[in-house]
Amino acid sequence: MSVIKVCPPPSELCVIKTNIHCPEEGCRSVFKNSGNLDMHLSKHHKRKDILKKEDEVRCQYHCPVDKCPYNLNSRQFFKRFKYLKQHYLKVHAEKTFQCEKCLKGFSTEAAKHRHLRMCGIKFTCSCNHAYESYEALLTHAKRLSHTFDGKFKLYGKNVEHYLCPMKKGNTQRTAIFRKSKKCGRT
Repeated sequence: MSVIKVCPPPSELCVIKTNIHCPEEGCRSVFKNSGNLDMHLSKHHKRKDILKKEDEVRCQYHCPVDKCPYNLNSRQFFKRFKYLKQHYLKVHAEKTFQCEKCLKGFSTEAAKHRHLRMCGIKFTCSCNHAYESYEALLTHAKRLSHTFDGKFKLYGKNVEHYLCPMKKGNTQRTAIFRKSKKCGRT
Protein backbone atom coordinates (compact mmCIF):
# COMPACT_ATOMS: atom_id res chain seq x y z
CA MET A 1 0.00 0.00 0.00
CA SER A 2 1.45 3.35 -1.00
CA VAL A 3 1.16 6.55 1.06
CA ILE A 4 0.67 9.99 -0.45
CA LYS A 5 1.27 13.12 1.62
CA VAL A 6 -1.16 15.88 0.67
CA CYS A 7 -0.83 19.50 1.78
CA PRO A 8 -3.48 21.65 0.05
CA PRO A 9 -3.12 25.45 -0.04
CA PRO A 10 -5.22 27.63 2.32
CA SER A 11 -7.33 28.82 -0.61
CA GLU A 12 -8.54 25.25 -1.19
CA LEU A 13 -9.29 24.70 2.51
CA CYS A 14 -11.38 27.87 2.83
CA VAL A 15 -13.84 27.00 0.06
CA ILE A 16 -17.23 26.07 1.46
CA LYS A 17 -19.51 24.45 -1.08
CA THR A 18 -23.25 24.83 -0.53
CA ASN A 19 -26.26 24.30 -2.78
CA ILE A 20 -24.60 21.39 -4.57
CA HIS A 21 -26.76 19.99 -7.36
CA CYS A 22 -27.01 16.27 -8.01
CA PRO A 23 -25.03 15.46 -11.19
CA GLU A 24 -27.37 12.61 -12.22
CA GLU A 25 -29.46 13.42 -15.28
CA GLY A 26 -33.09 14.21 -14.43
CA CYS A 27 -32.46 14.55 -10.68
CA ARG A 28 -33.15 18.02 -9.29
CA SER A 29 -31.97 17.45 -5.71
CA VAL A 30 -29.78 20.12 -4.10
CA PHE A 31 -27.60 19.55 -1.02
CA LYS A 32 -25.99 21.71 1.66
CA ASN A 33 -22.72 19.76 1.61
CA SER A 34 -20.83 17.13 -0.35
CA GLY A 35 -21.38 14.46 2.33
CA ASN A 36 -25.13 14.66 1.84
CA LEU A 37 -24.68 14.50 -1.94
CA ASP A 38 -22.47 11.40 -1.63
CA MET A 39 -25.07 9.66 0.53
CA HIS A 40 -27.82 10.60 -1.95
CA LEU A 41 -25.82 9.25 -4.89
CA SER A 42 -25.15 6.04 -3.02
CA LYS A 43 -28.71 5.43 -1.75
CA HIS A 44 -30.92 6.85 -4.50
CA HIS A 45 -28.82 6.35 -7.62
CA LYS A 46 -27.09 3.16 -6.39
CA ARG A 47 -23.62 4.53 -7.13
CA LYS A 48 -21.22 2.10 -5.46
CA ASP A 49 -18.08 4.08 -6.29
CA ILE A 50 -19.01 7.08 -4.12
CA LEU A 51 -18.45 5.78 -0.59
CA LYS A 52 -15.87 3.14 -1.50
CA LYS A 53 -12.37 3.61 -0.06
CA GLU A 54 -9.27 3.12 -2.14
CA ASP A 55 -7.33 0.14 -0.72
CA GLU A 56 -4.16 0.63 -2.74
CA VAL A 57 -3.43 4.28 -1.86
CA ARG A 58 -3.59 5.91 1.54
CA CYS A 59 -3.51 9.69 1.83
CA GLN A 60 -2.09 11.65 4.73
CA TYR A 61 -3.53 15.16 4.80
CA HIS A 62 -1.32 17.88 6.31
CA CYS A 63 -2.01 21.47 7.33
CA PRO A 64 -0.27 24.21 5.27
CA VAL A 65 0.48 26.35 8.37
CA ASP A 66 4.19 26.00 9.25
CA LYS A 67 3.90 26.07 13.04
CA CYS A 68 0.88 23.75 13.17
CA PRO A 69 1.42 20.30 14.74
CA TYR A 70 -0.24 18.80 11.63
CA ASN A 71 2.10 20.42 9.08
CA LEU A 72 3.95 18.52 6.36
CA ASN A 73 7.11 18.07 8.47
CA SER A 74 5.15 16.53 11.33
CA ARG A 75 4.25 12.91 12.01
CA GLN A 76 0.67 13.95 12.77
CA PHE A 77 -1.85 14.05 9.93
CA PHE A 78 -5.53 13.66 9.07
CA LYS A 79 -6.83 10.54 7.36
CA ARG A 80 -9.50 12.43 5.43
CA PHE A 81 -9.57 15.76 3.64
CA LYS A 82 -12.76 16.82 5.42
CA TYR A 83 -11.06 16.54 8.85
CA LEU A 84 -8.16 18.71 7.68
CA LYS A 85 -10.66 21.23 6.35
CA GLN A 86 -12.57 21.26 9.67
CA HIS A 87 -9.27 21.76 11.52
CA TYR A 88 -8.13 24.58 9.25
CA LEU A 89 -11.43 26.45 9.41
CA LYS A 90 -11.67 26.17 13.19
CA VAL A 91 -8.04 26.88 14.08
CA HIS A 92 -6.36 28.91 11.33
CA ALA A 93 -8.92 30.56 9.03
CA GLU A 94 -9.88 34.21 9.36
CA LYS A 95 -12.78 34.64 11.80
CA THR A 96 -15.15 36.89 9.84
CA PHE A 97 -18.45 35.91 11.53
CA GLN A 98 -18.81 37.40 14.99
CA CYS A 99 -21.22 36.51 17.82
CA GLU A 100 -23.22 39.59 18.81
CA LYS A 101 -23.41 38.46 22.46
CA CYS A 102 -19.79 37.61 23.34
CA LEU A 103 -17.90 38.95 20.27
CA LYS A 104 -16.18 35.59 19.65
CA GLY A 105 -15.21 35.12 15.98
CA PHE A 106 -15.91 32.18 13.67
CA SER A 107 -14.69 31.26 10.19
CA THR A 108 -18.09 30.02 8.99
CA GLU A 109 -21.64 31.13 9.54
CA ALA A 110 -22.61 27.55 10.46
CA ALA A 111 -20.03 27.52 13.29
CA LYS A 112 -21.41 30.83 14.56
CA HIS A 113 -24.96 29.43 14.58
CA ARG A 114 -23.83 26.33 16.50
CA HIS A 115 -22.16 28.62 19.02
CA LEU A 116 -25.27 30.80 19.42
CA ARG A 117 -27.18 27.78 20.76
CA MET A 118 -24.90 27.74 23.79
CA CYS A 119 -23.58 31.27 24.10
CA GLY A 120 -24.00 32.64 27.61
CA ILE A 121 -24.75 29.28 29.22
CA LYS A 122 -22.55 28.29 32.15
CA PHE A 123 -21.93 24.55 32.35
CA THR A 124 -21.42 23.82 36.05
CA CYS A 125 -19.85 20.73 37.60
CA SER A 126 -20.82 19.15 40.94
CA CYS A 127 -17.69 20.81 42.37
CA ASN A 128 -19.18 24.22 41.35
CA HIS A 129 -16.52 24.88 38.72
CA ALA A 130 -18.17 26.55 35.68
CA TYR A 131 -17.21 26.11 32.03
CA GLU A 132 -18.09 27.96 28.83
CA SER A 133 -18.79 24.78 26.82
CA TYR A 134 -20.32 21.36 27.33
CA GLU A 135 -17.17 19.72 25.94
CA ALA A 136 -14.96 21.43 28.55
CA LEU A 137 -17.33 20.35 31.36
CA LEU A 138 -17.40 16.78 30.03
CA THR A 139 -13.59 16.60 29.86
CA HIS A 140 -13.29 17.95 33.43
CA ALA A 141 -15.94 15.55 34.78
CA LYS A 142 -14.37 12.51 33.11
CA ARG A 143 -10.85 13.34 34.28
CA LEU A 144 -11.88 13.88 37.90
CA SER A 145 -14.83 11.44 38.04
CA HIS A 146 -17.23 14.29 38.84
CA THR A 147 -20.91 14.50 37.96
CA PHE A 148 -23.03 17.25 36.45
CA ASP A 149 -26.68 18.03 35.81
CA GLY A 150 -28.17 15.82 33.09
CA LYS A 151 -29.79 18.84 31.39
CA PHE A 152 -26.36 19.79 30.04
CA LYS A 153 -26.19 16.59 27.96
CA LEU A 154 -28.69 18.12 25.53
CA TYR A 155 -26.16 20.79 24.57
CA GLY A 156 -23.63 18.14 23.56
CA LYS A 157 -25.95 16.74 20.87
CA ASN A 158 -25.50 17.61 17.21
CA VAL A 159 -29.26 17.92 16.73
CA GLU A 160 -30.71 21.27 17.73
CA HIS A 161 -33.19 21.13 20.57
CA TYR A 162 -35.77 23.70 21.49
CA LEU A 163 -37.78 24.35 24.62
CA CYS A 164 -41.41 24.47 23.56
CA PRO A 165 -44.51 25.14 25.66
CA MET A 166 -46.86 22.20 25.84
CA LYS A 167 -50.39 22.63 27.19
CA LYS A 168 -52.04 19.98 29.30
CA GLY A 169 -55.34 21.07 30.72
CA ASN A 170 -55.00 24.60 32.09
CA THR A 171 -51.34 24.30 33.05
CA GLN A 172 -48.36 24.92 30.82
CA ARG A 173 -45.43 22.54 31.00
CA THR A 174 -42.14 22.71 29.14
CA ALA A 175 -41.01 19.80 27.00
CA ILE A 176 -37.94 19.31 24.86
CA PHE A 177 -38.47 18.46 21.20
CA ARG A 178 -36.21 18.05 18.23
CA LYS A 179 -36.65 20.62 15.47
CA SER A 180 -40.11 19.86 14.16
CA LYS A 181 -43.46 21.30 13.24
CA LYS A 182 -44.77 20.22 16.67
CA CYS A 183 -42.80 23.10 18.14
CA GLY A 184 -43.94 25.55 15.55
CA ARG A 185 -40.43 25.58 14.07
CA THR A 186 -39.29 24.07 10.80
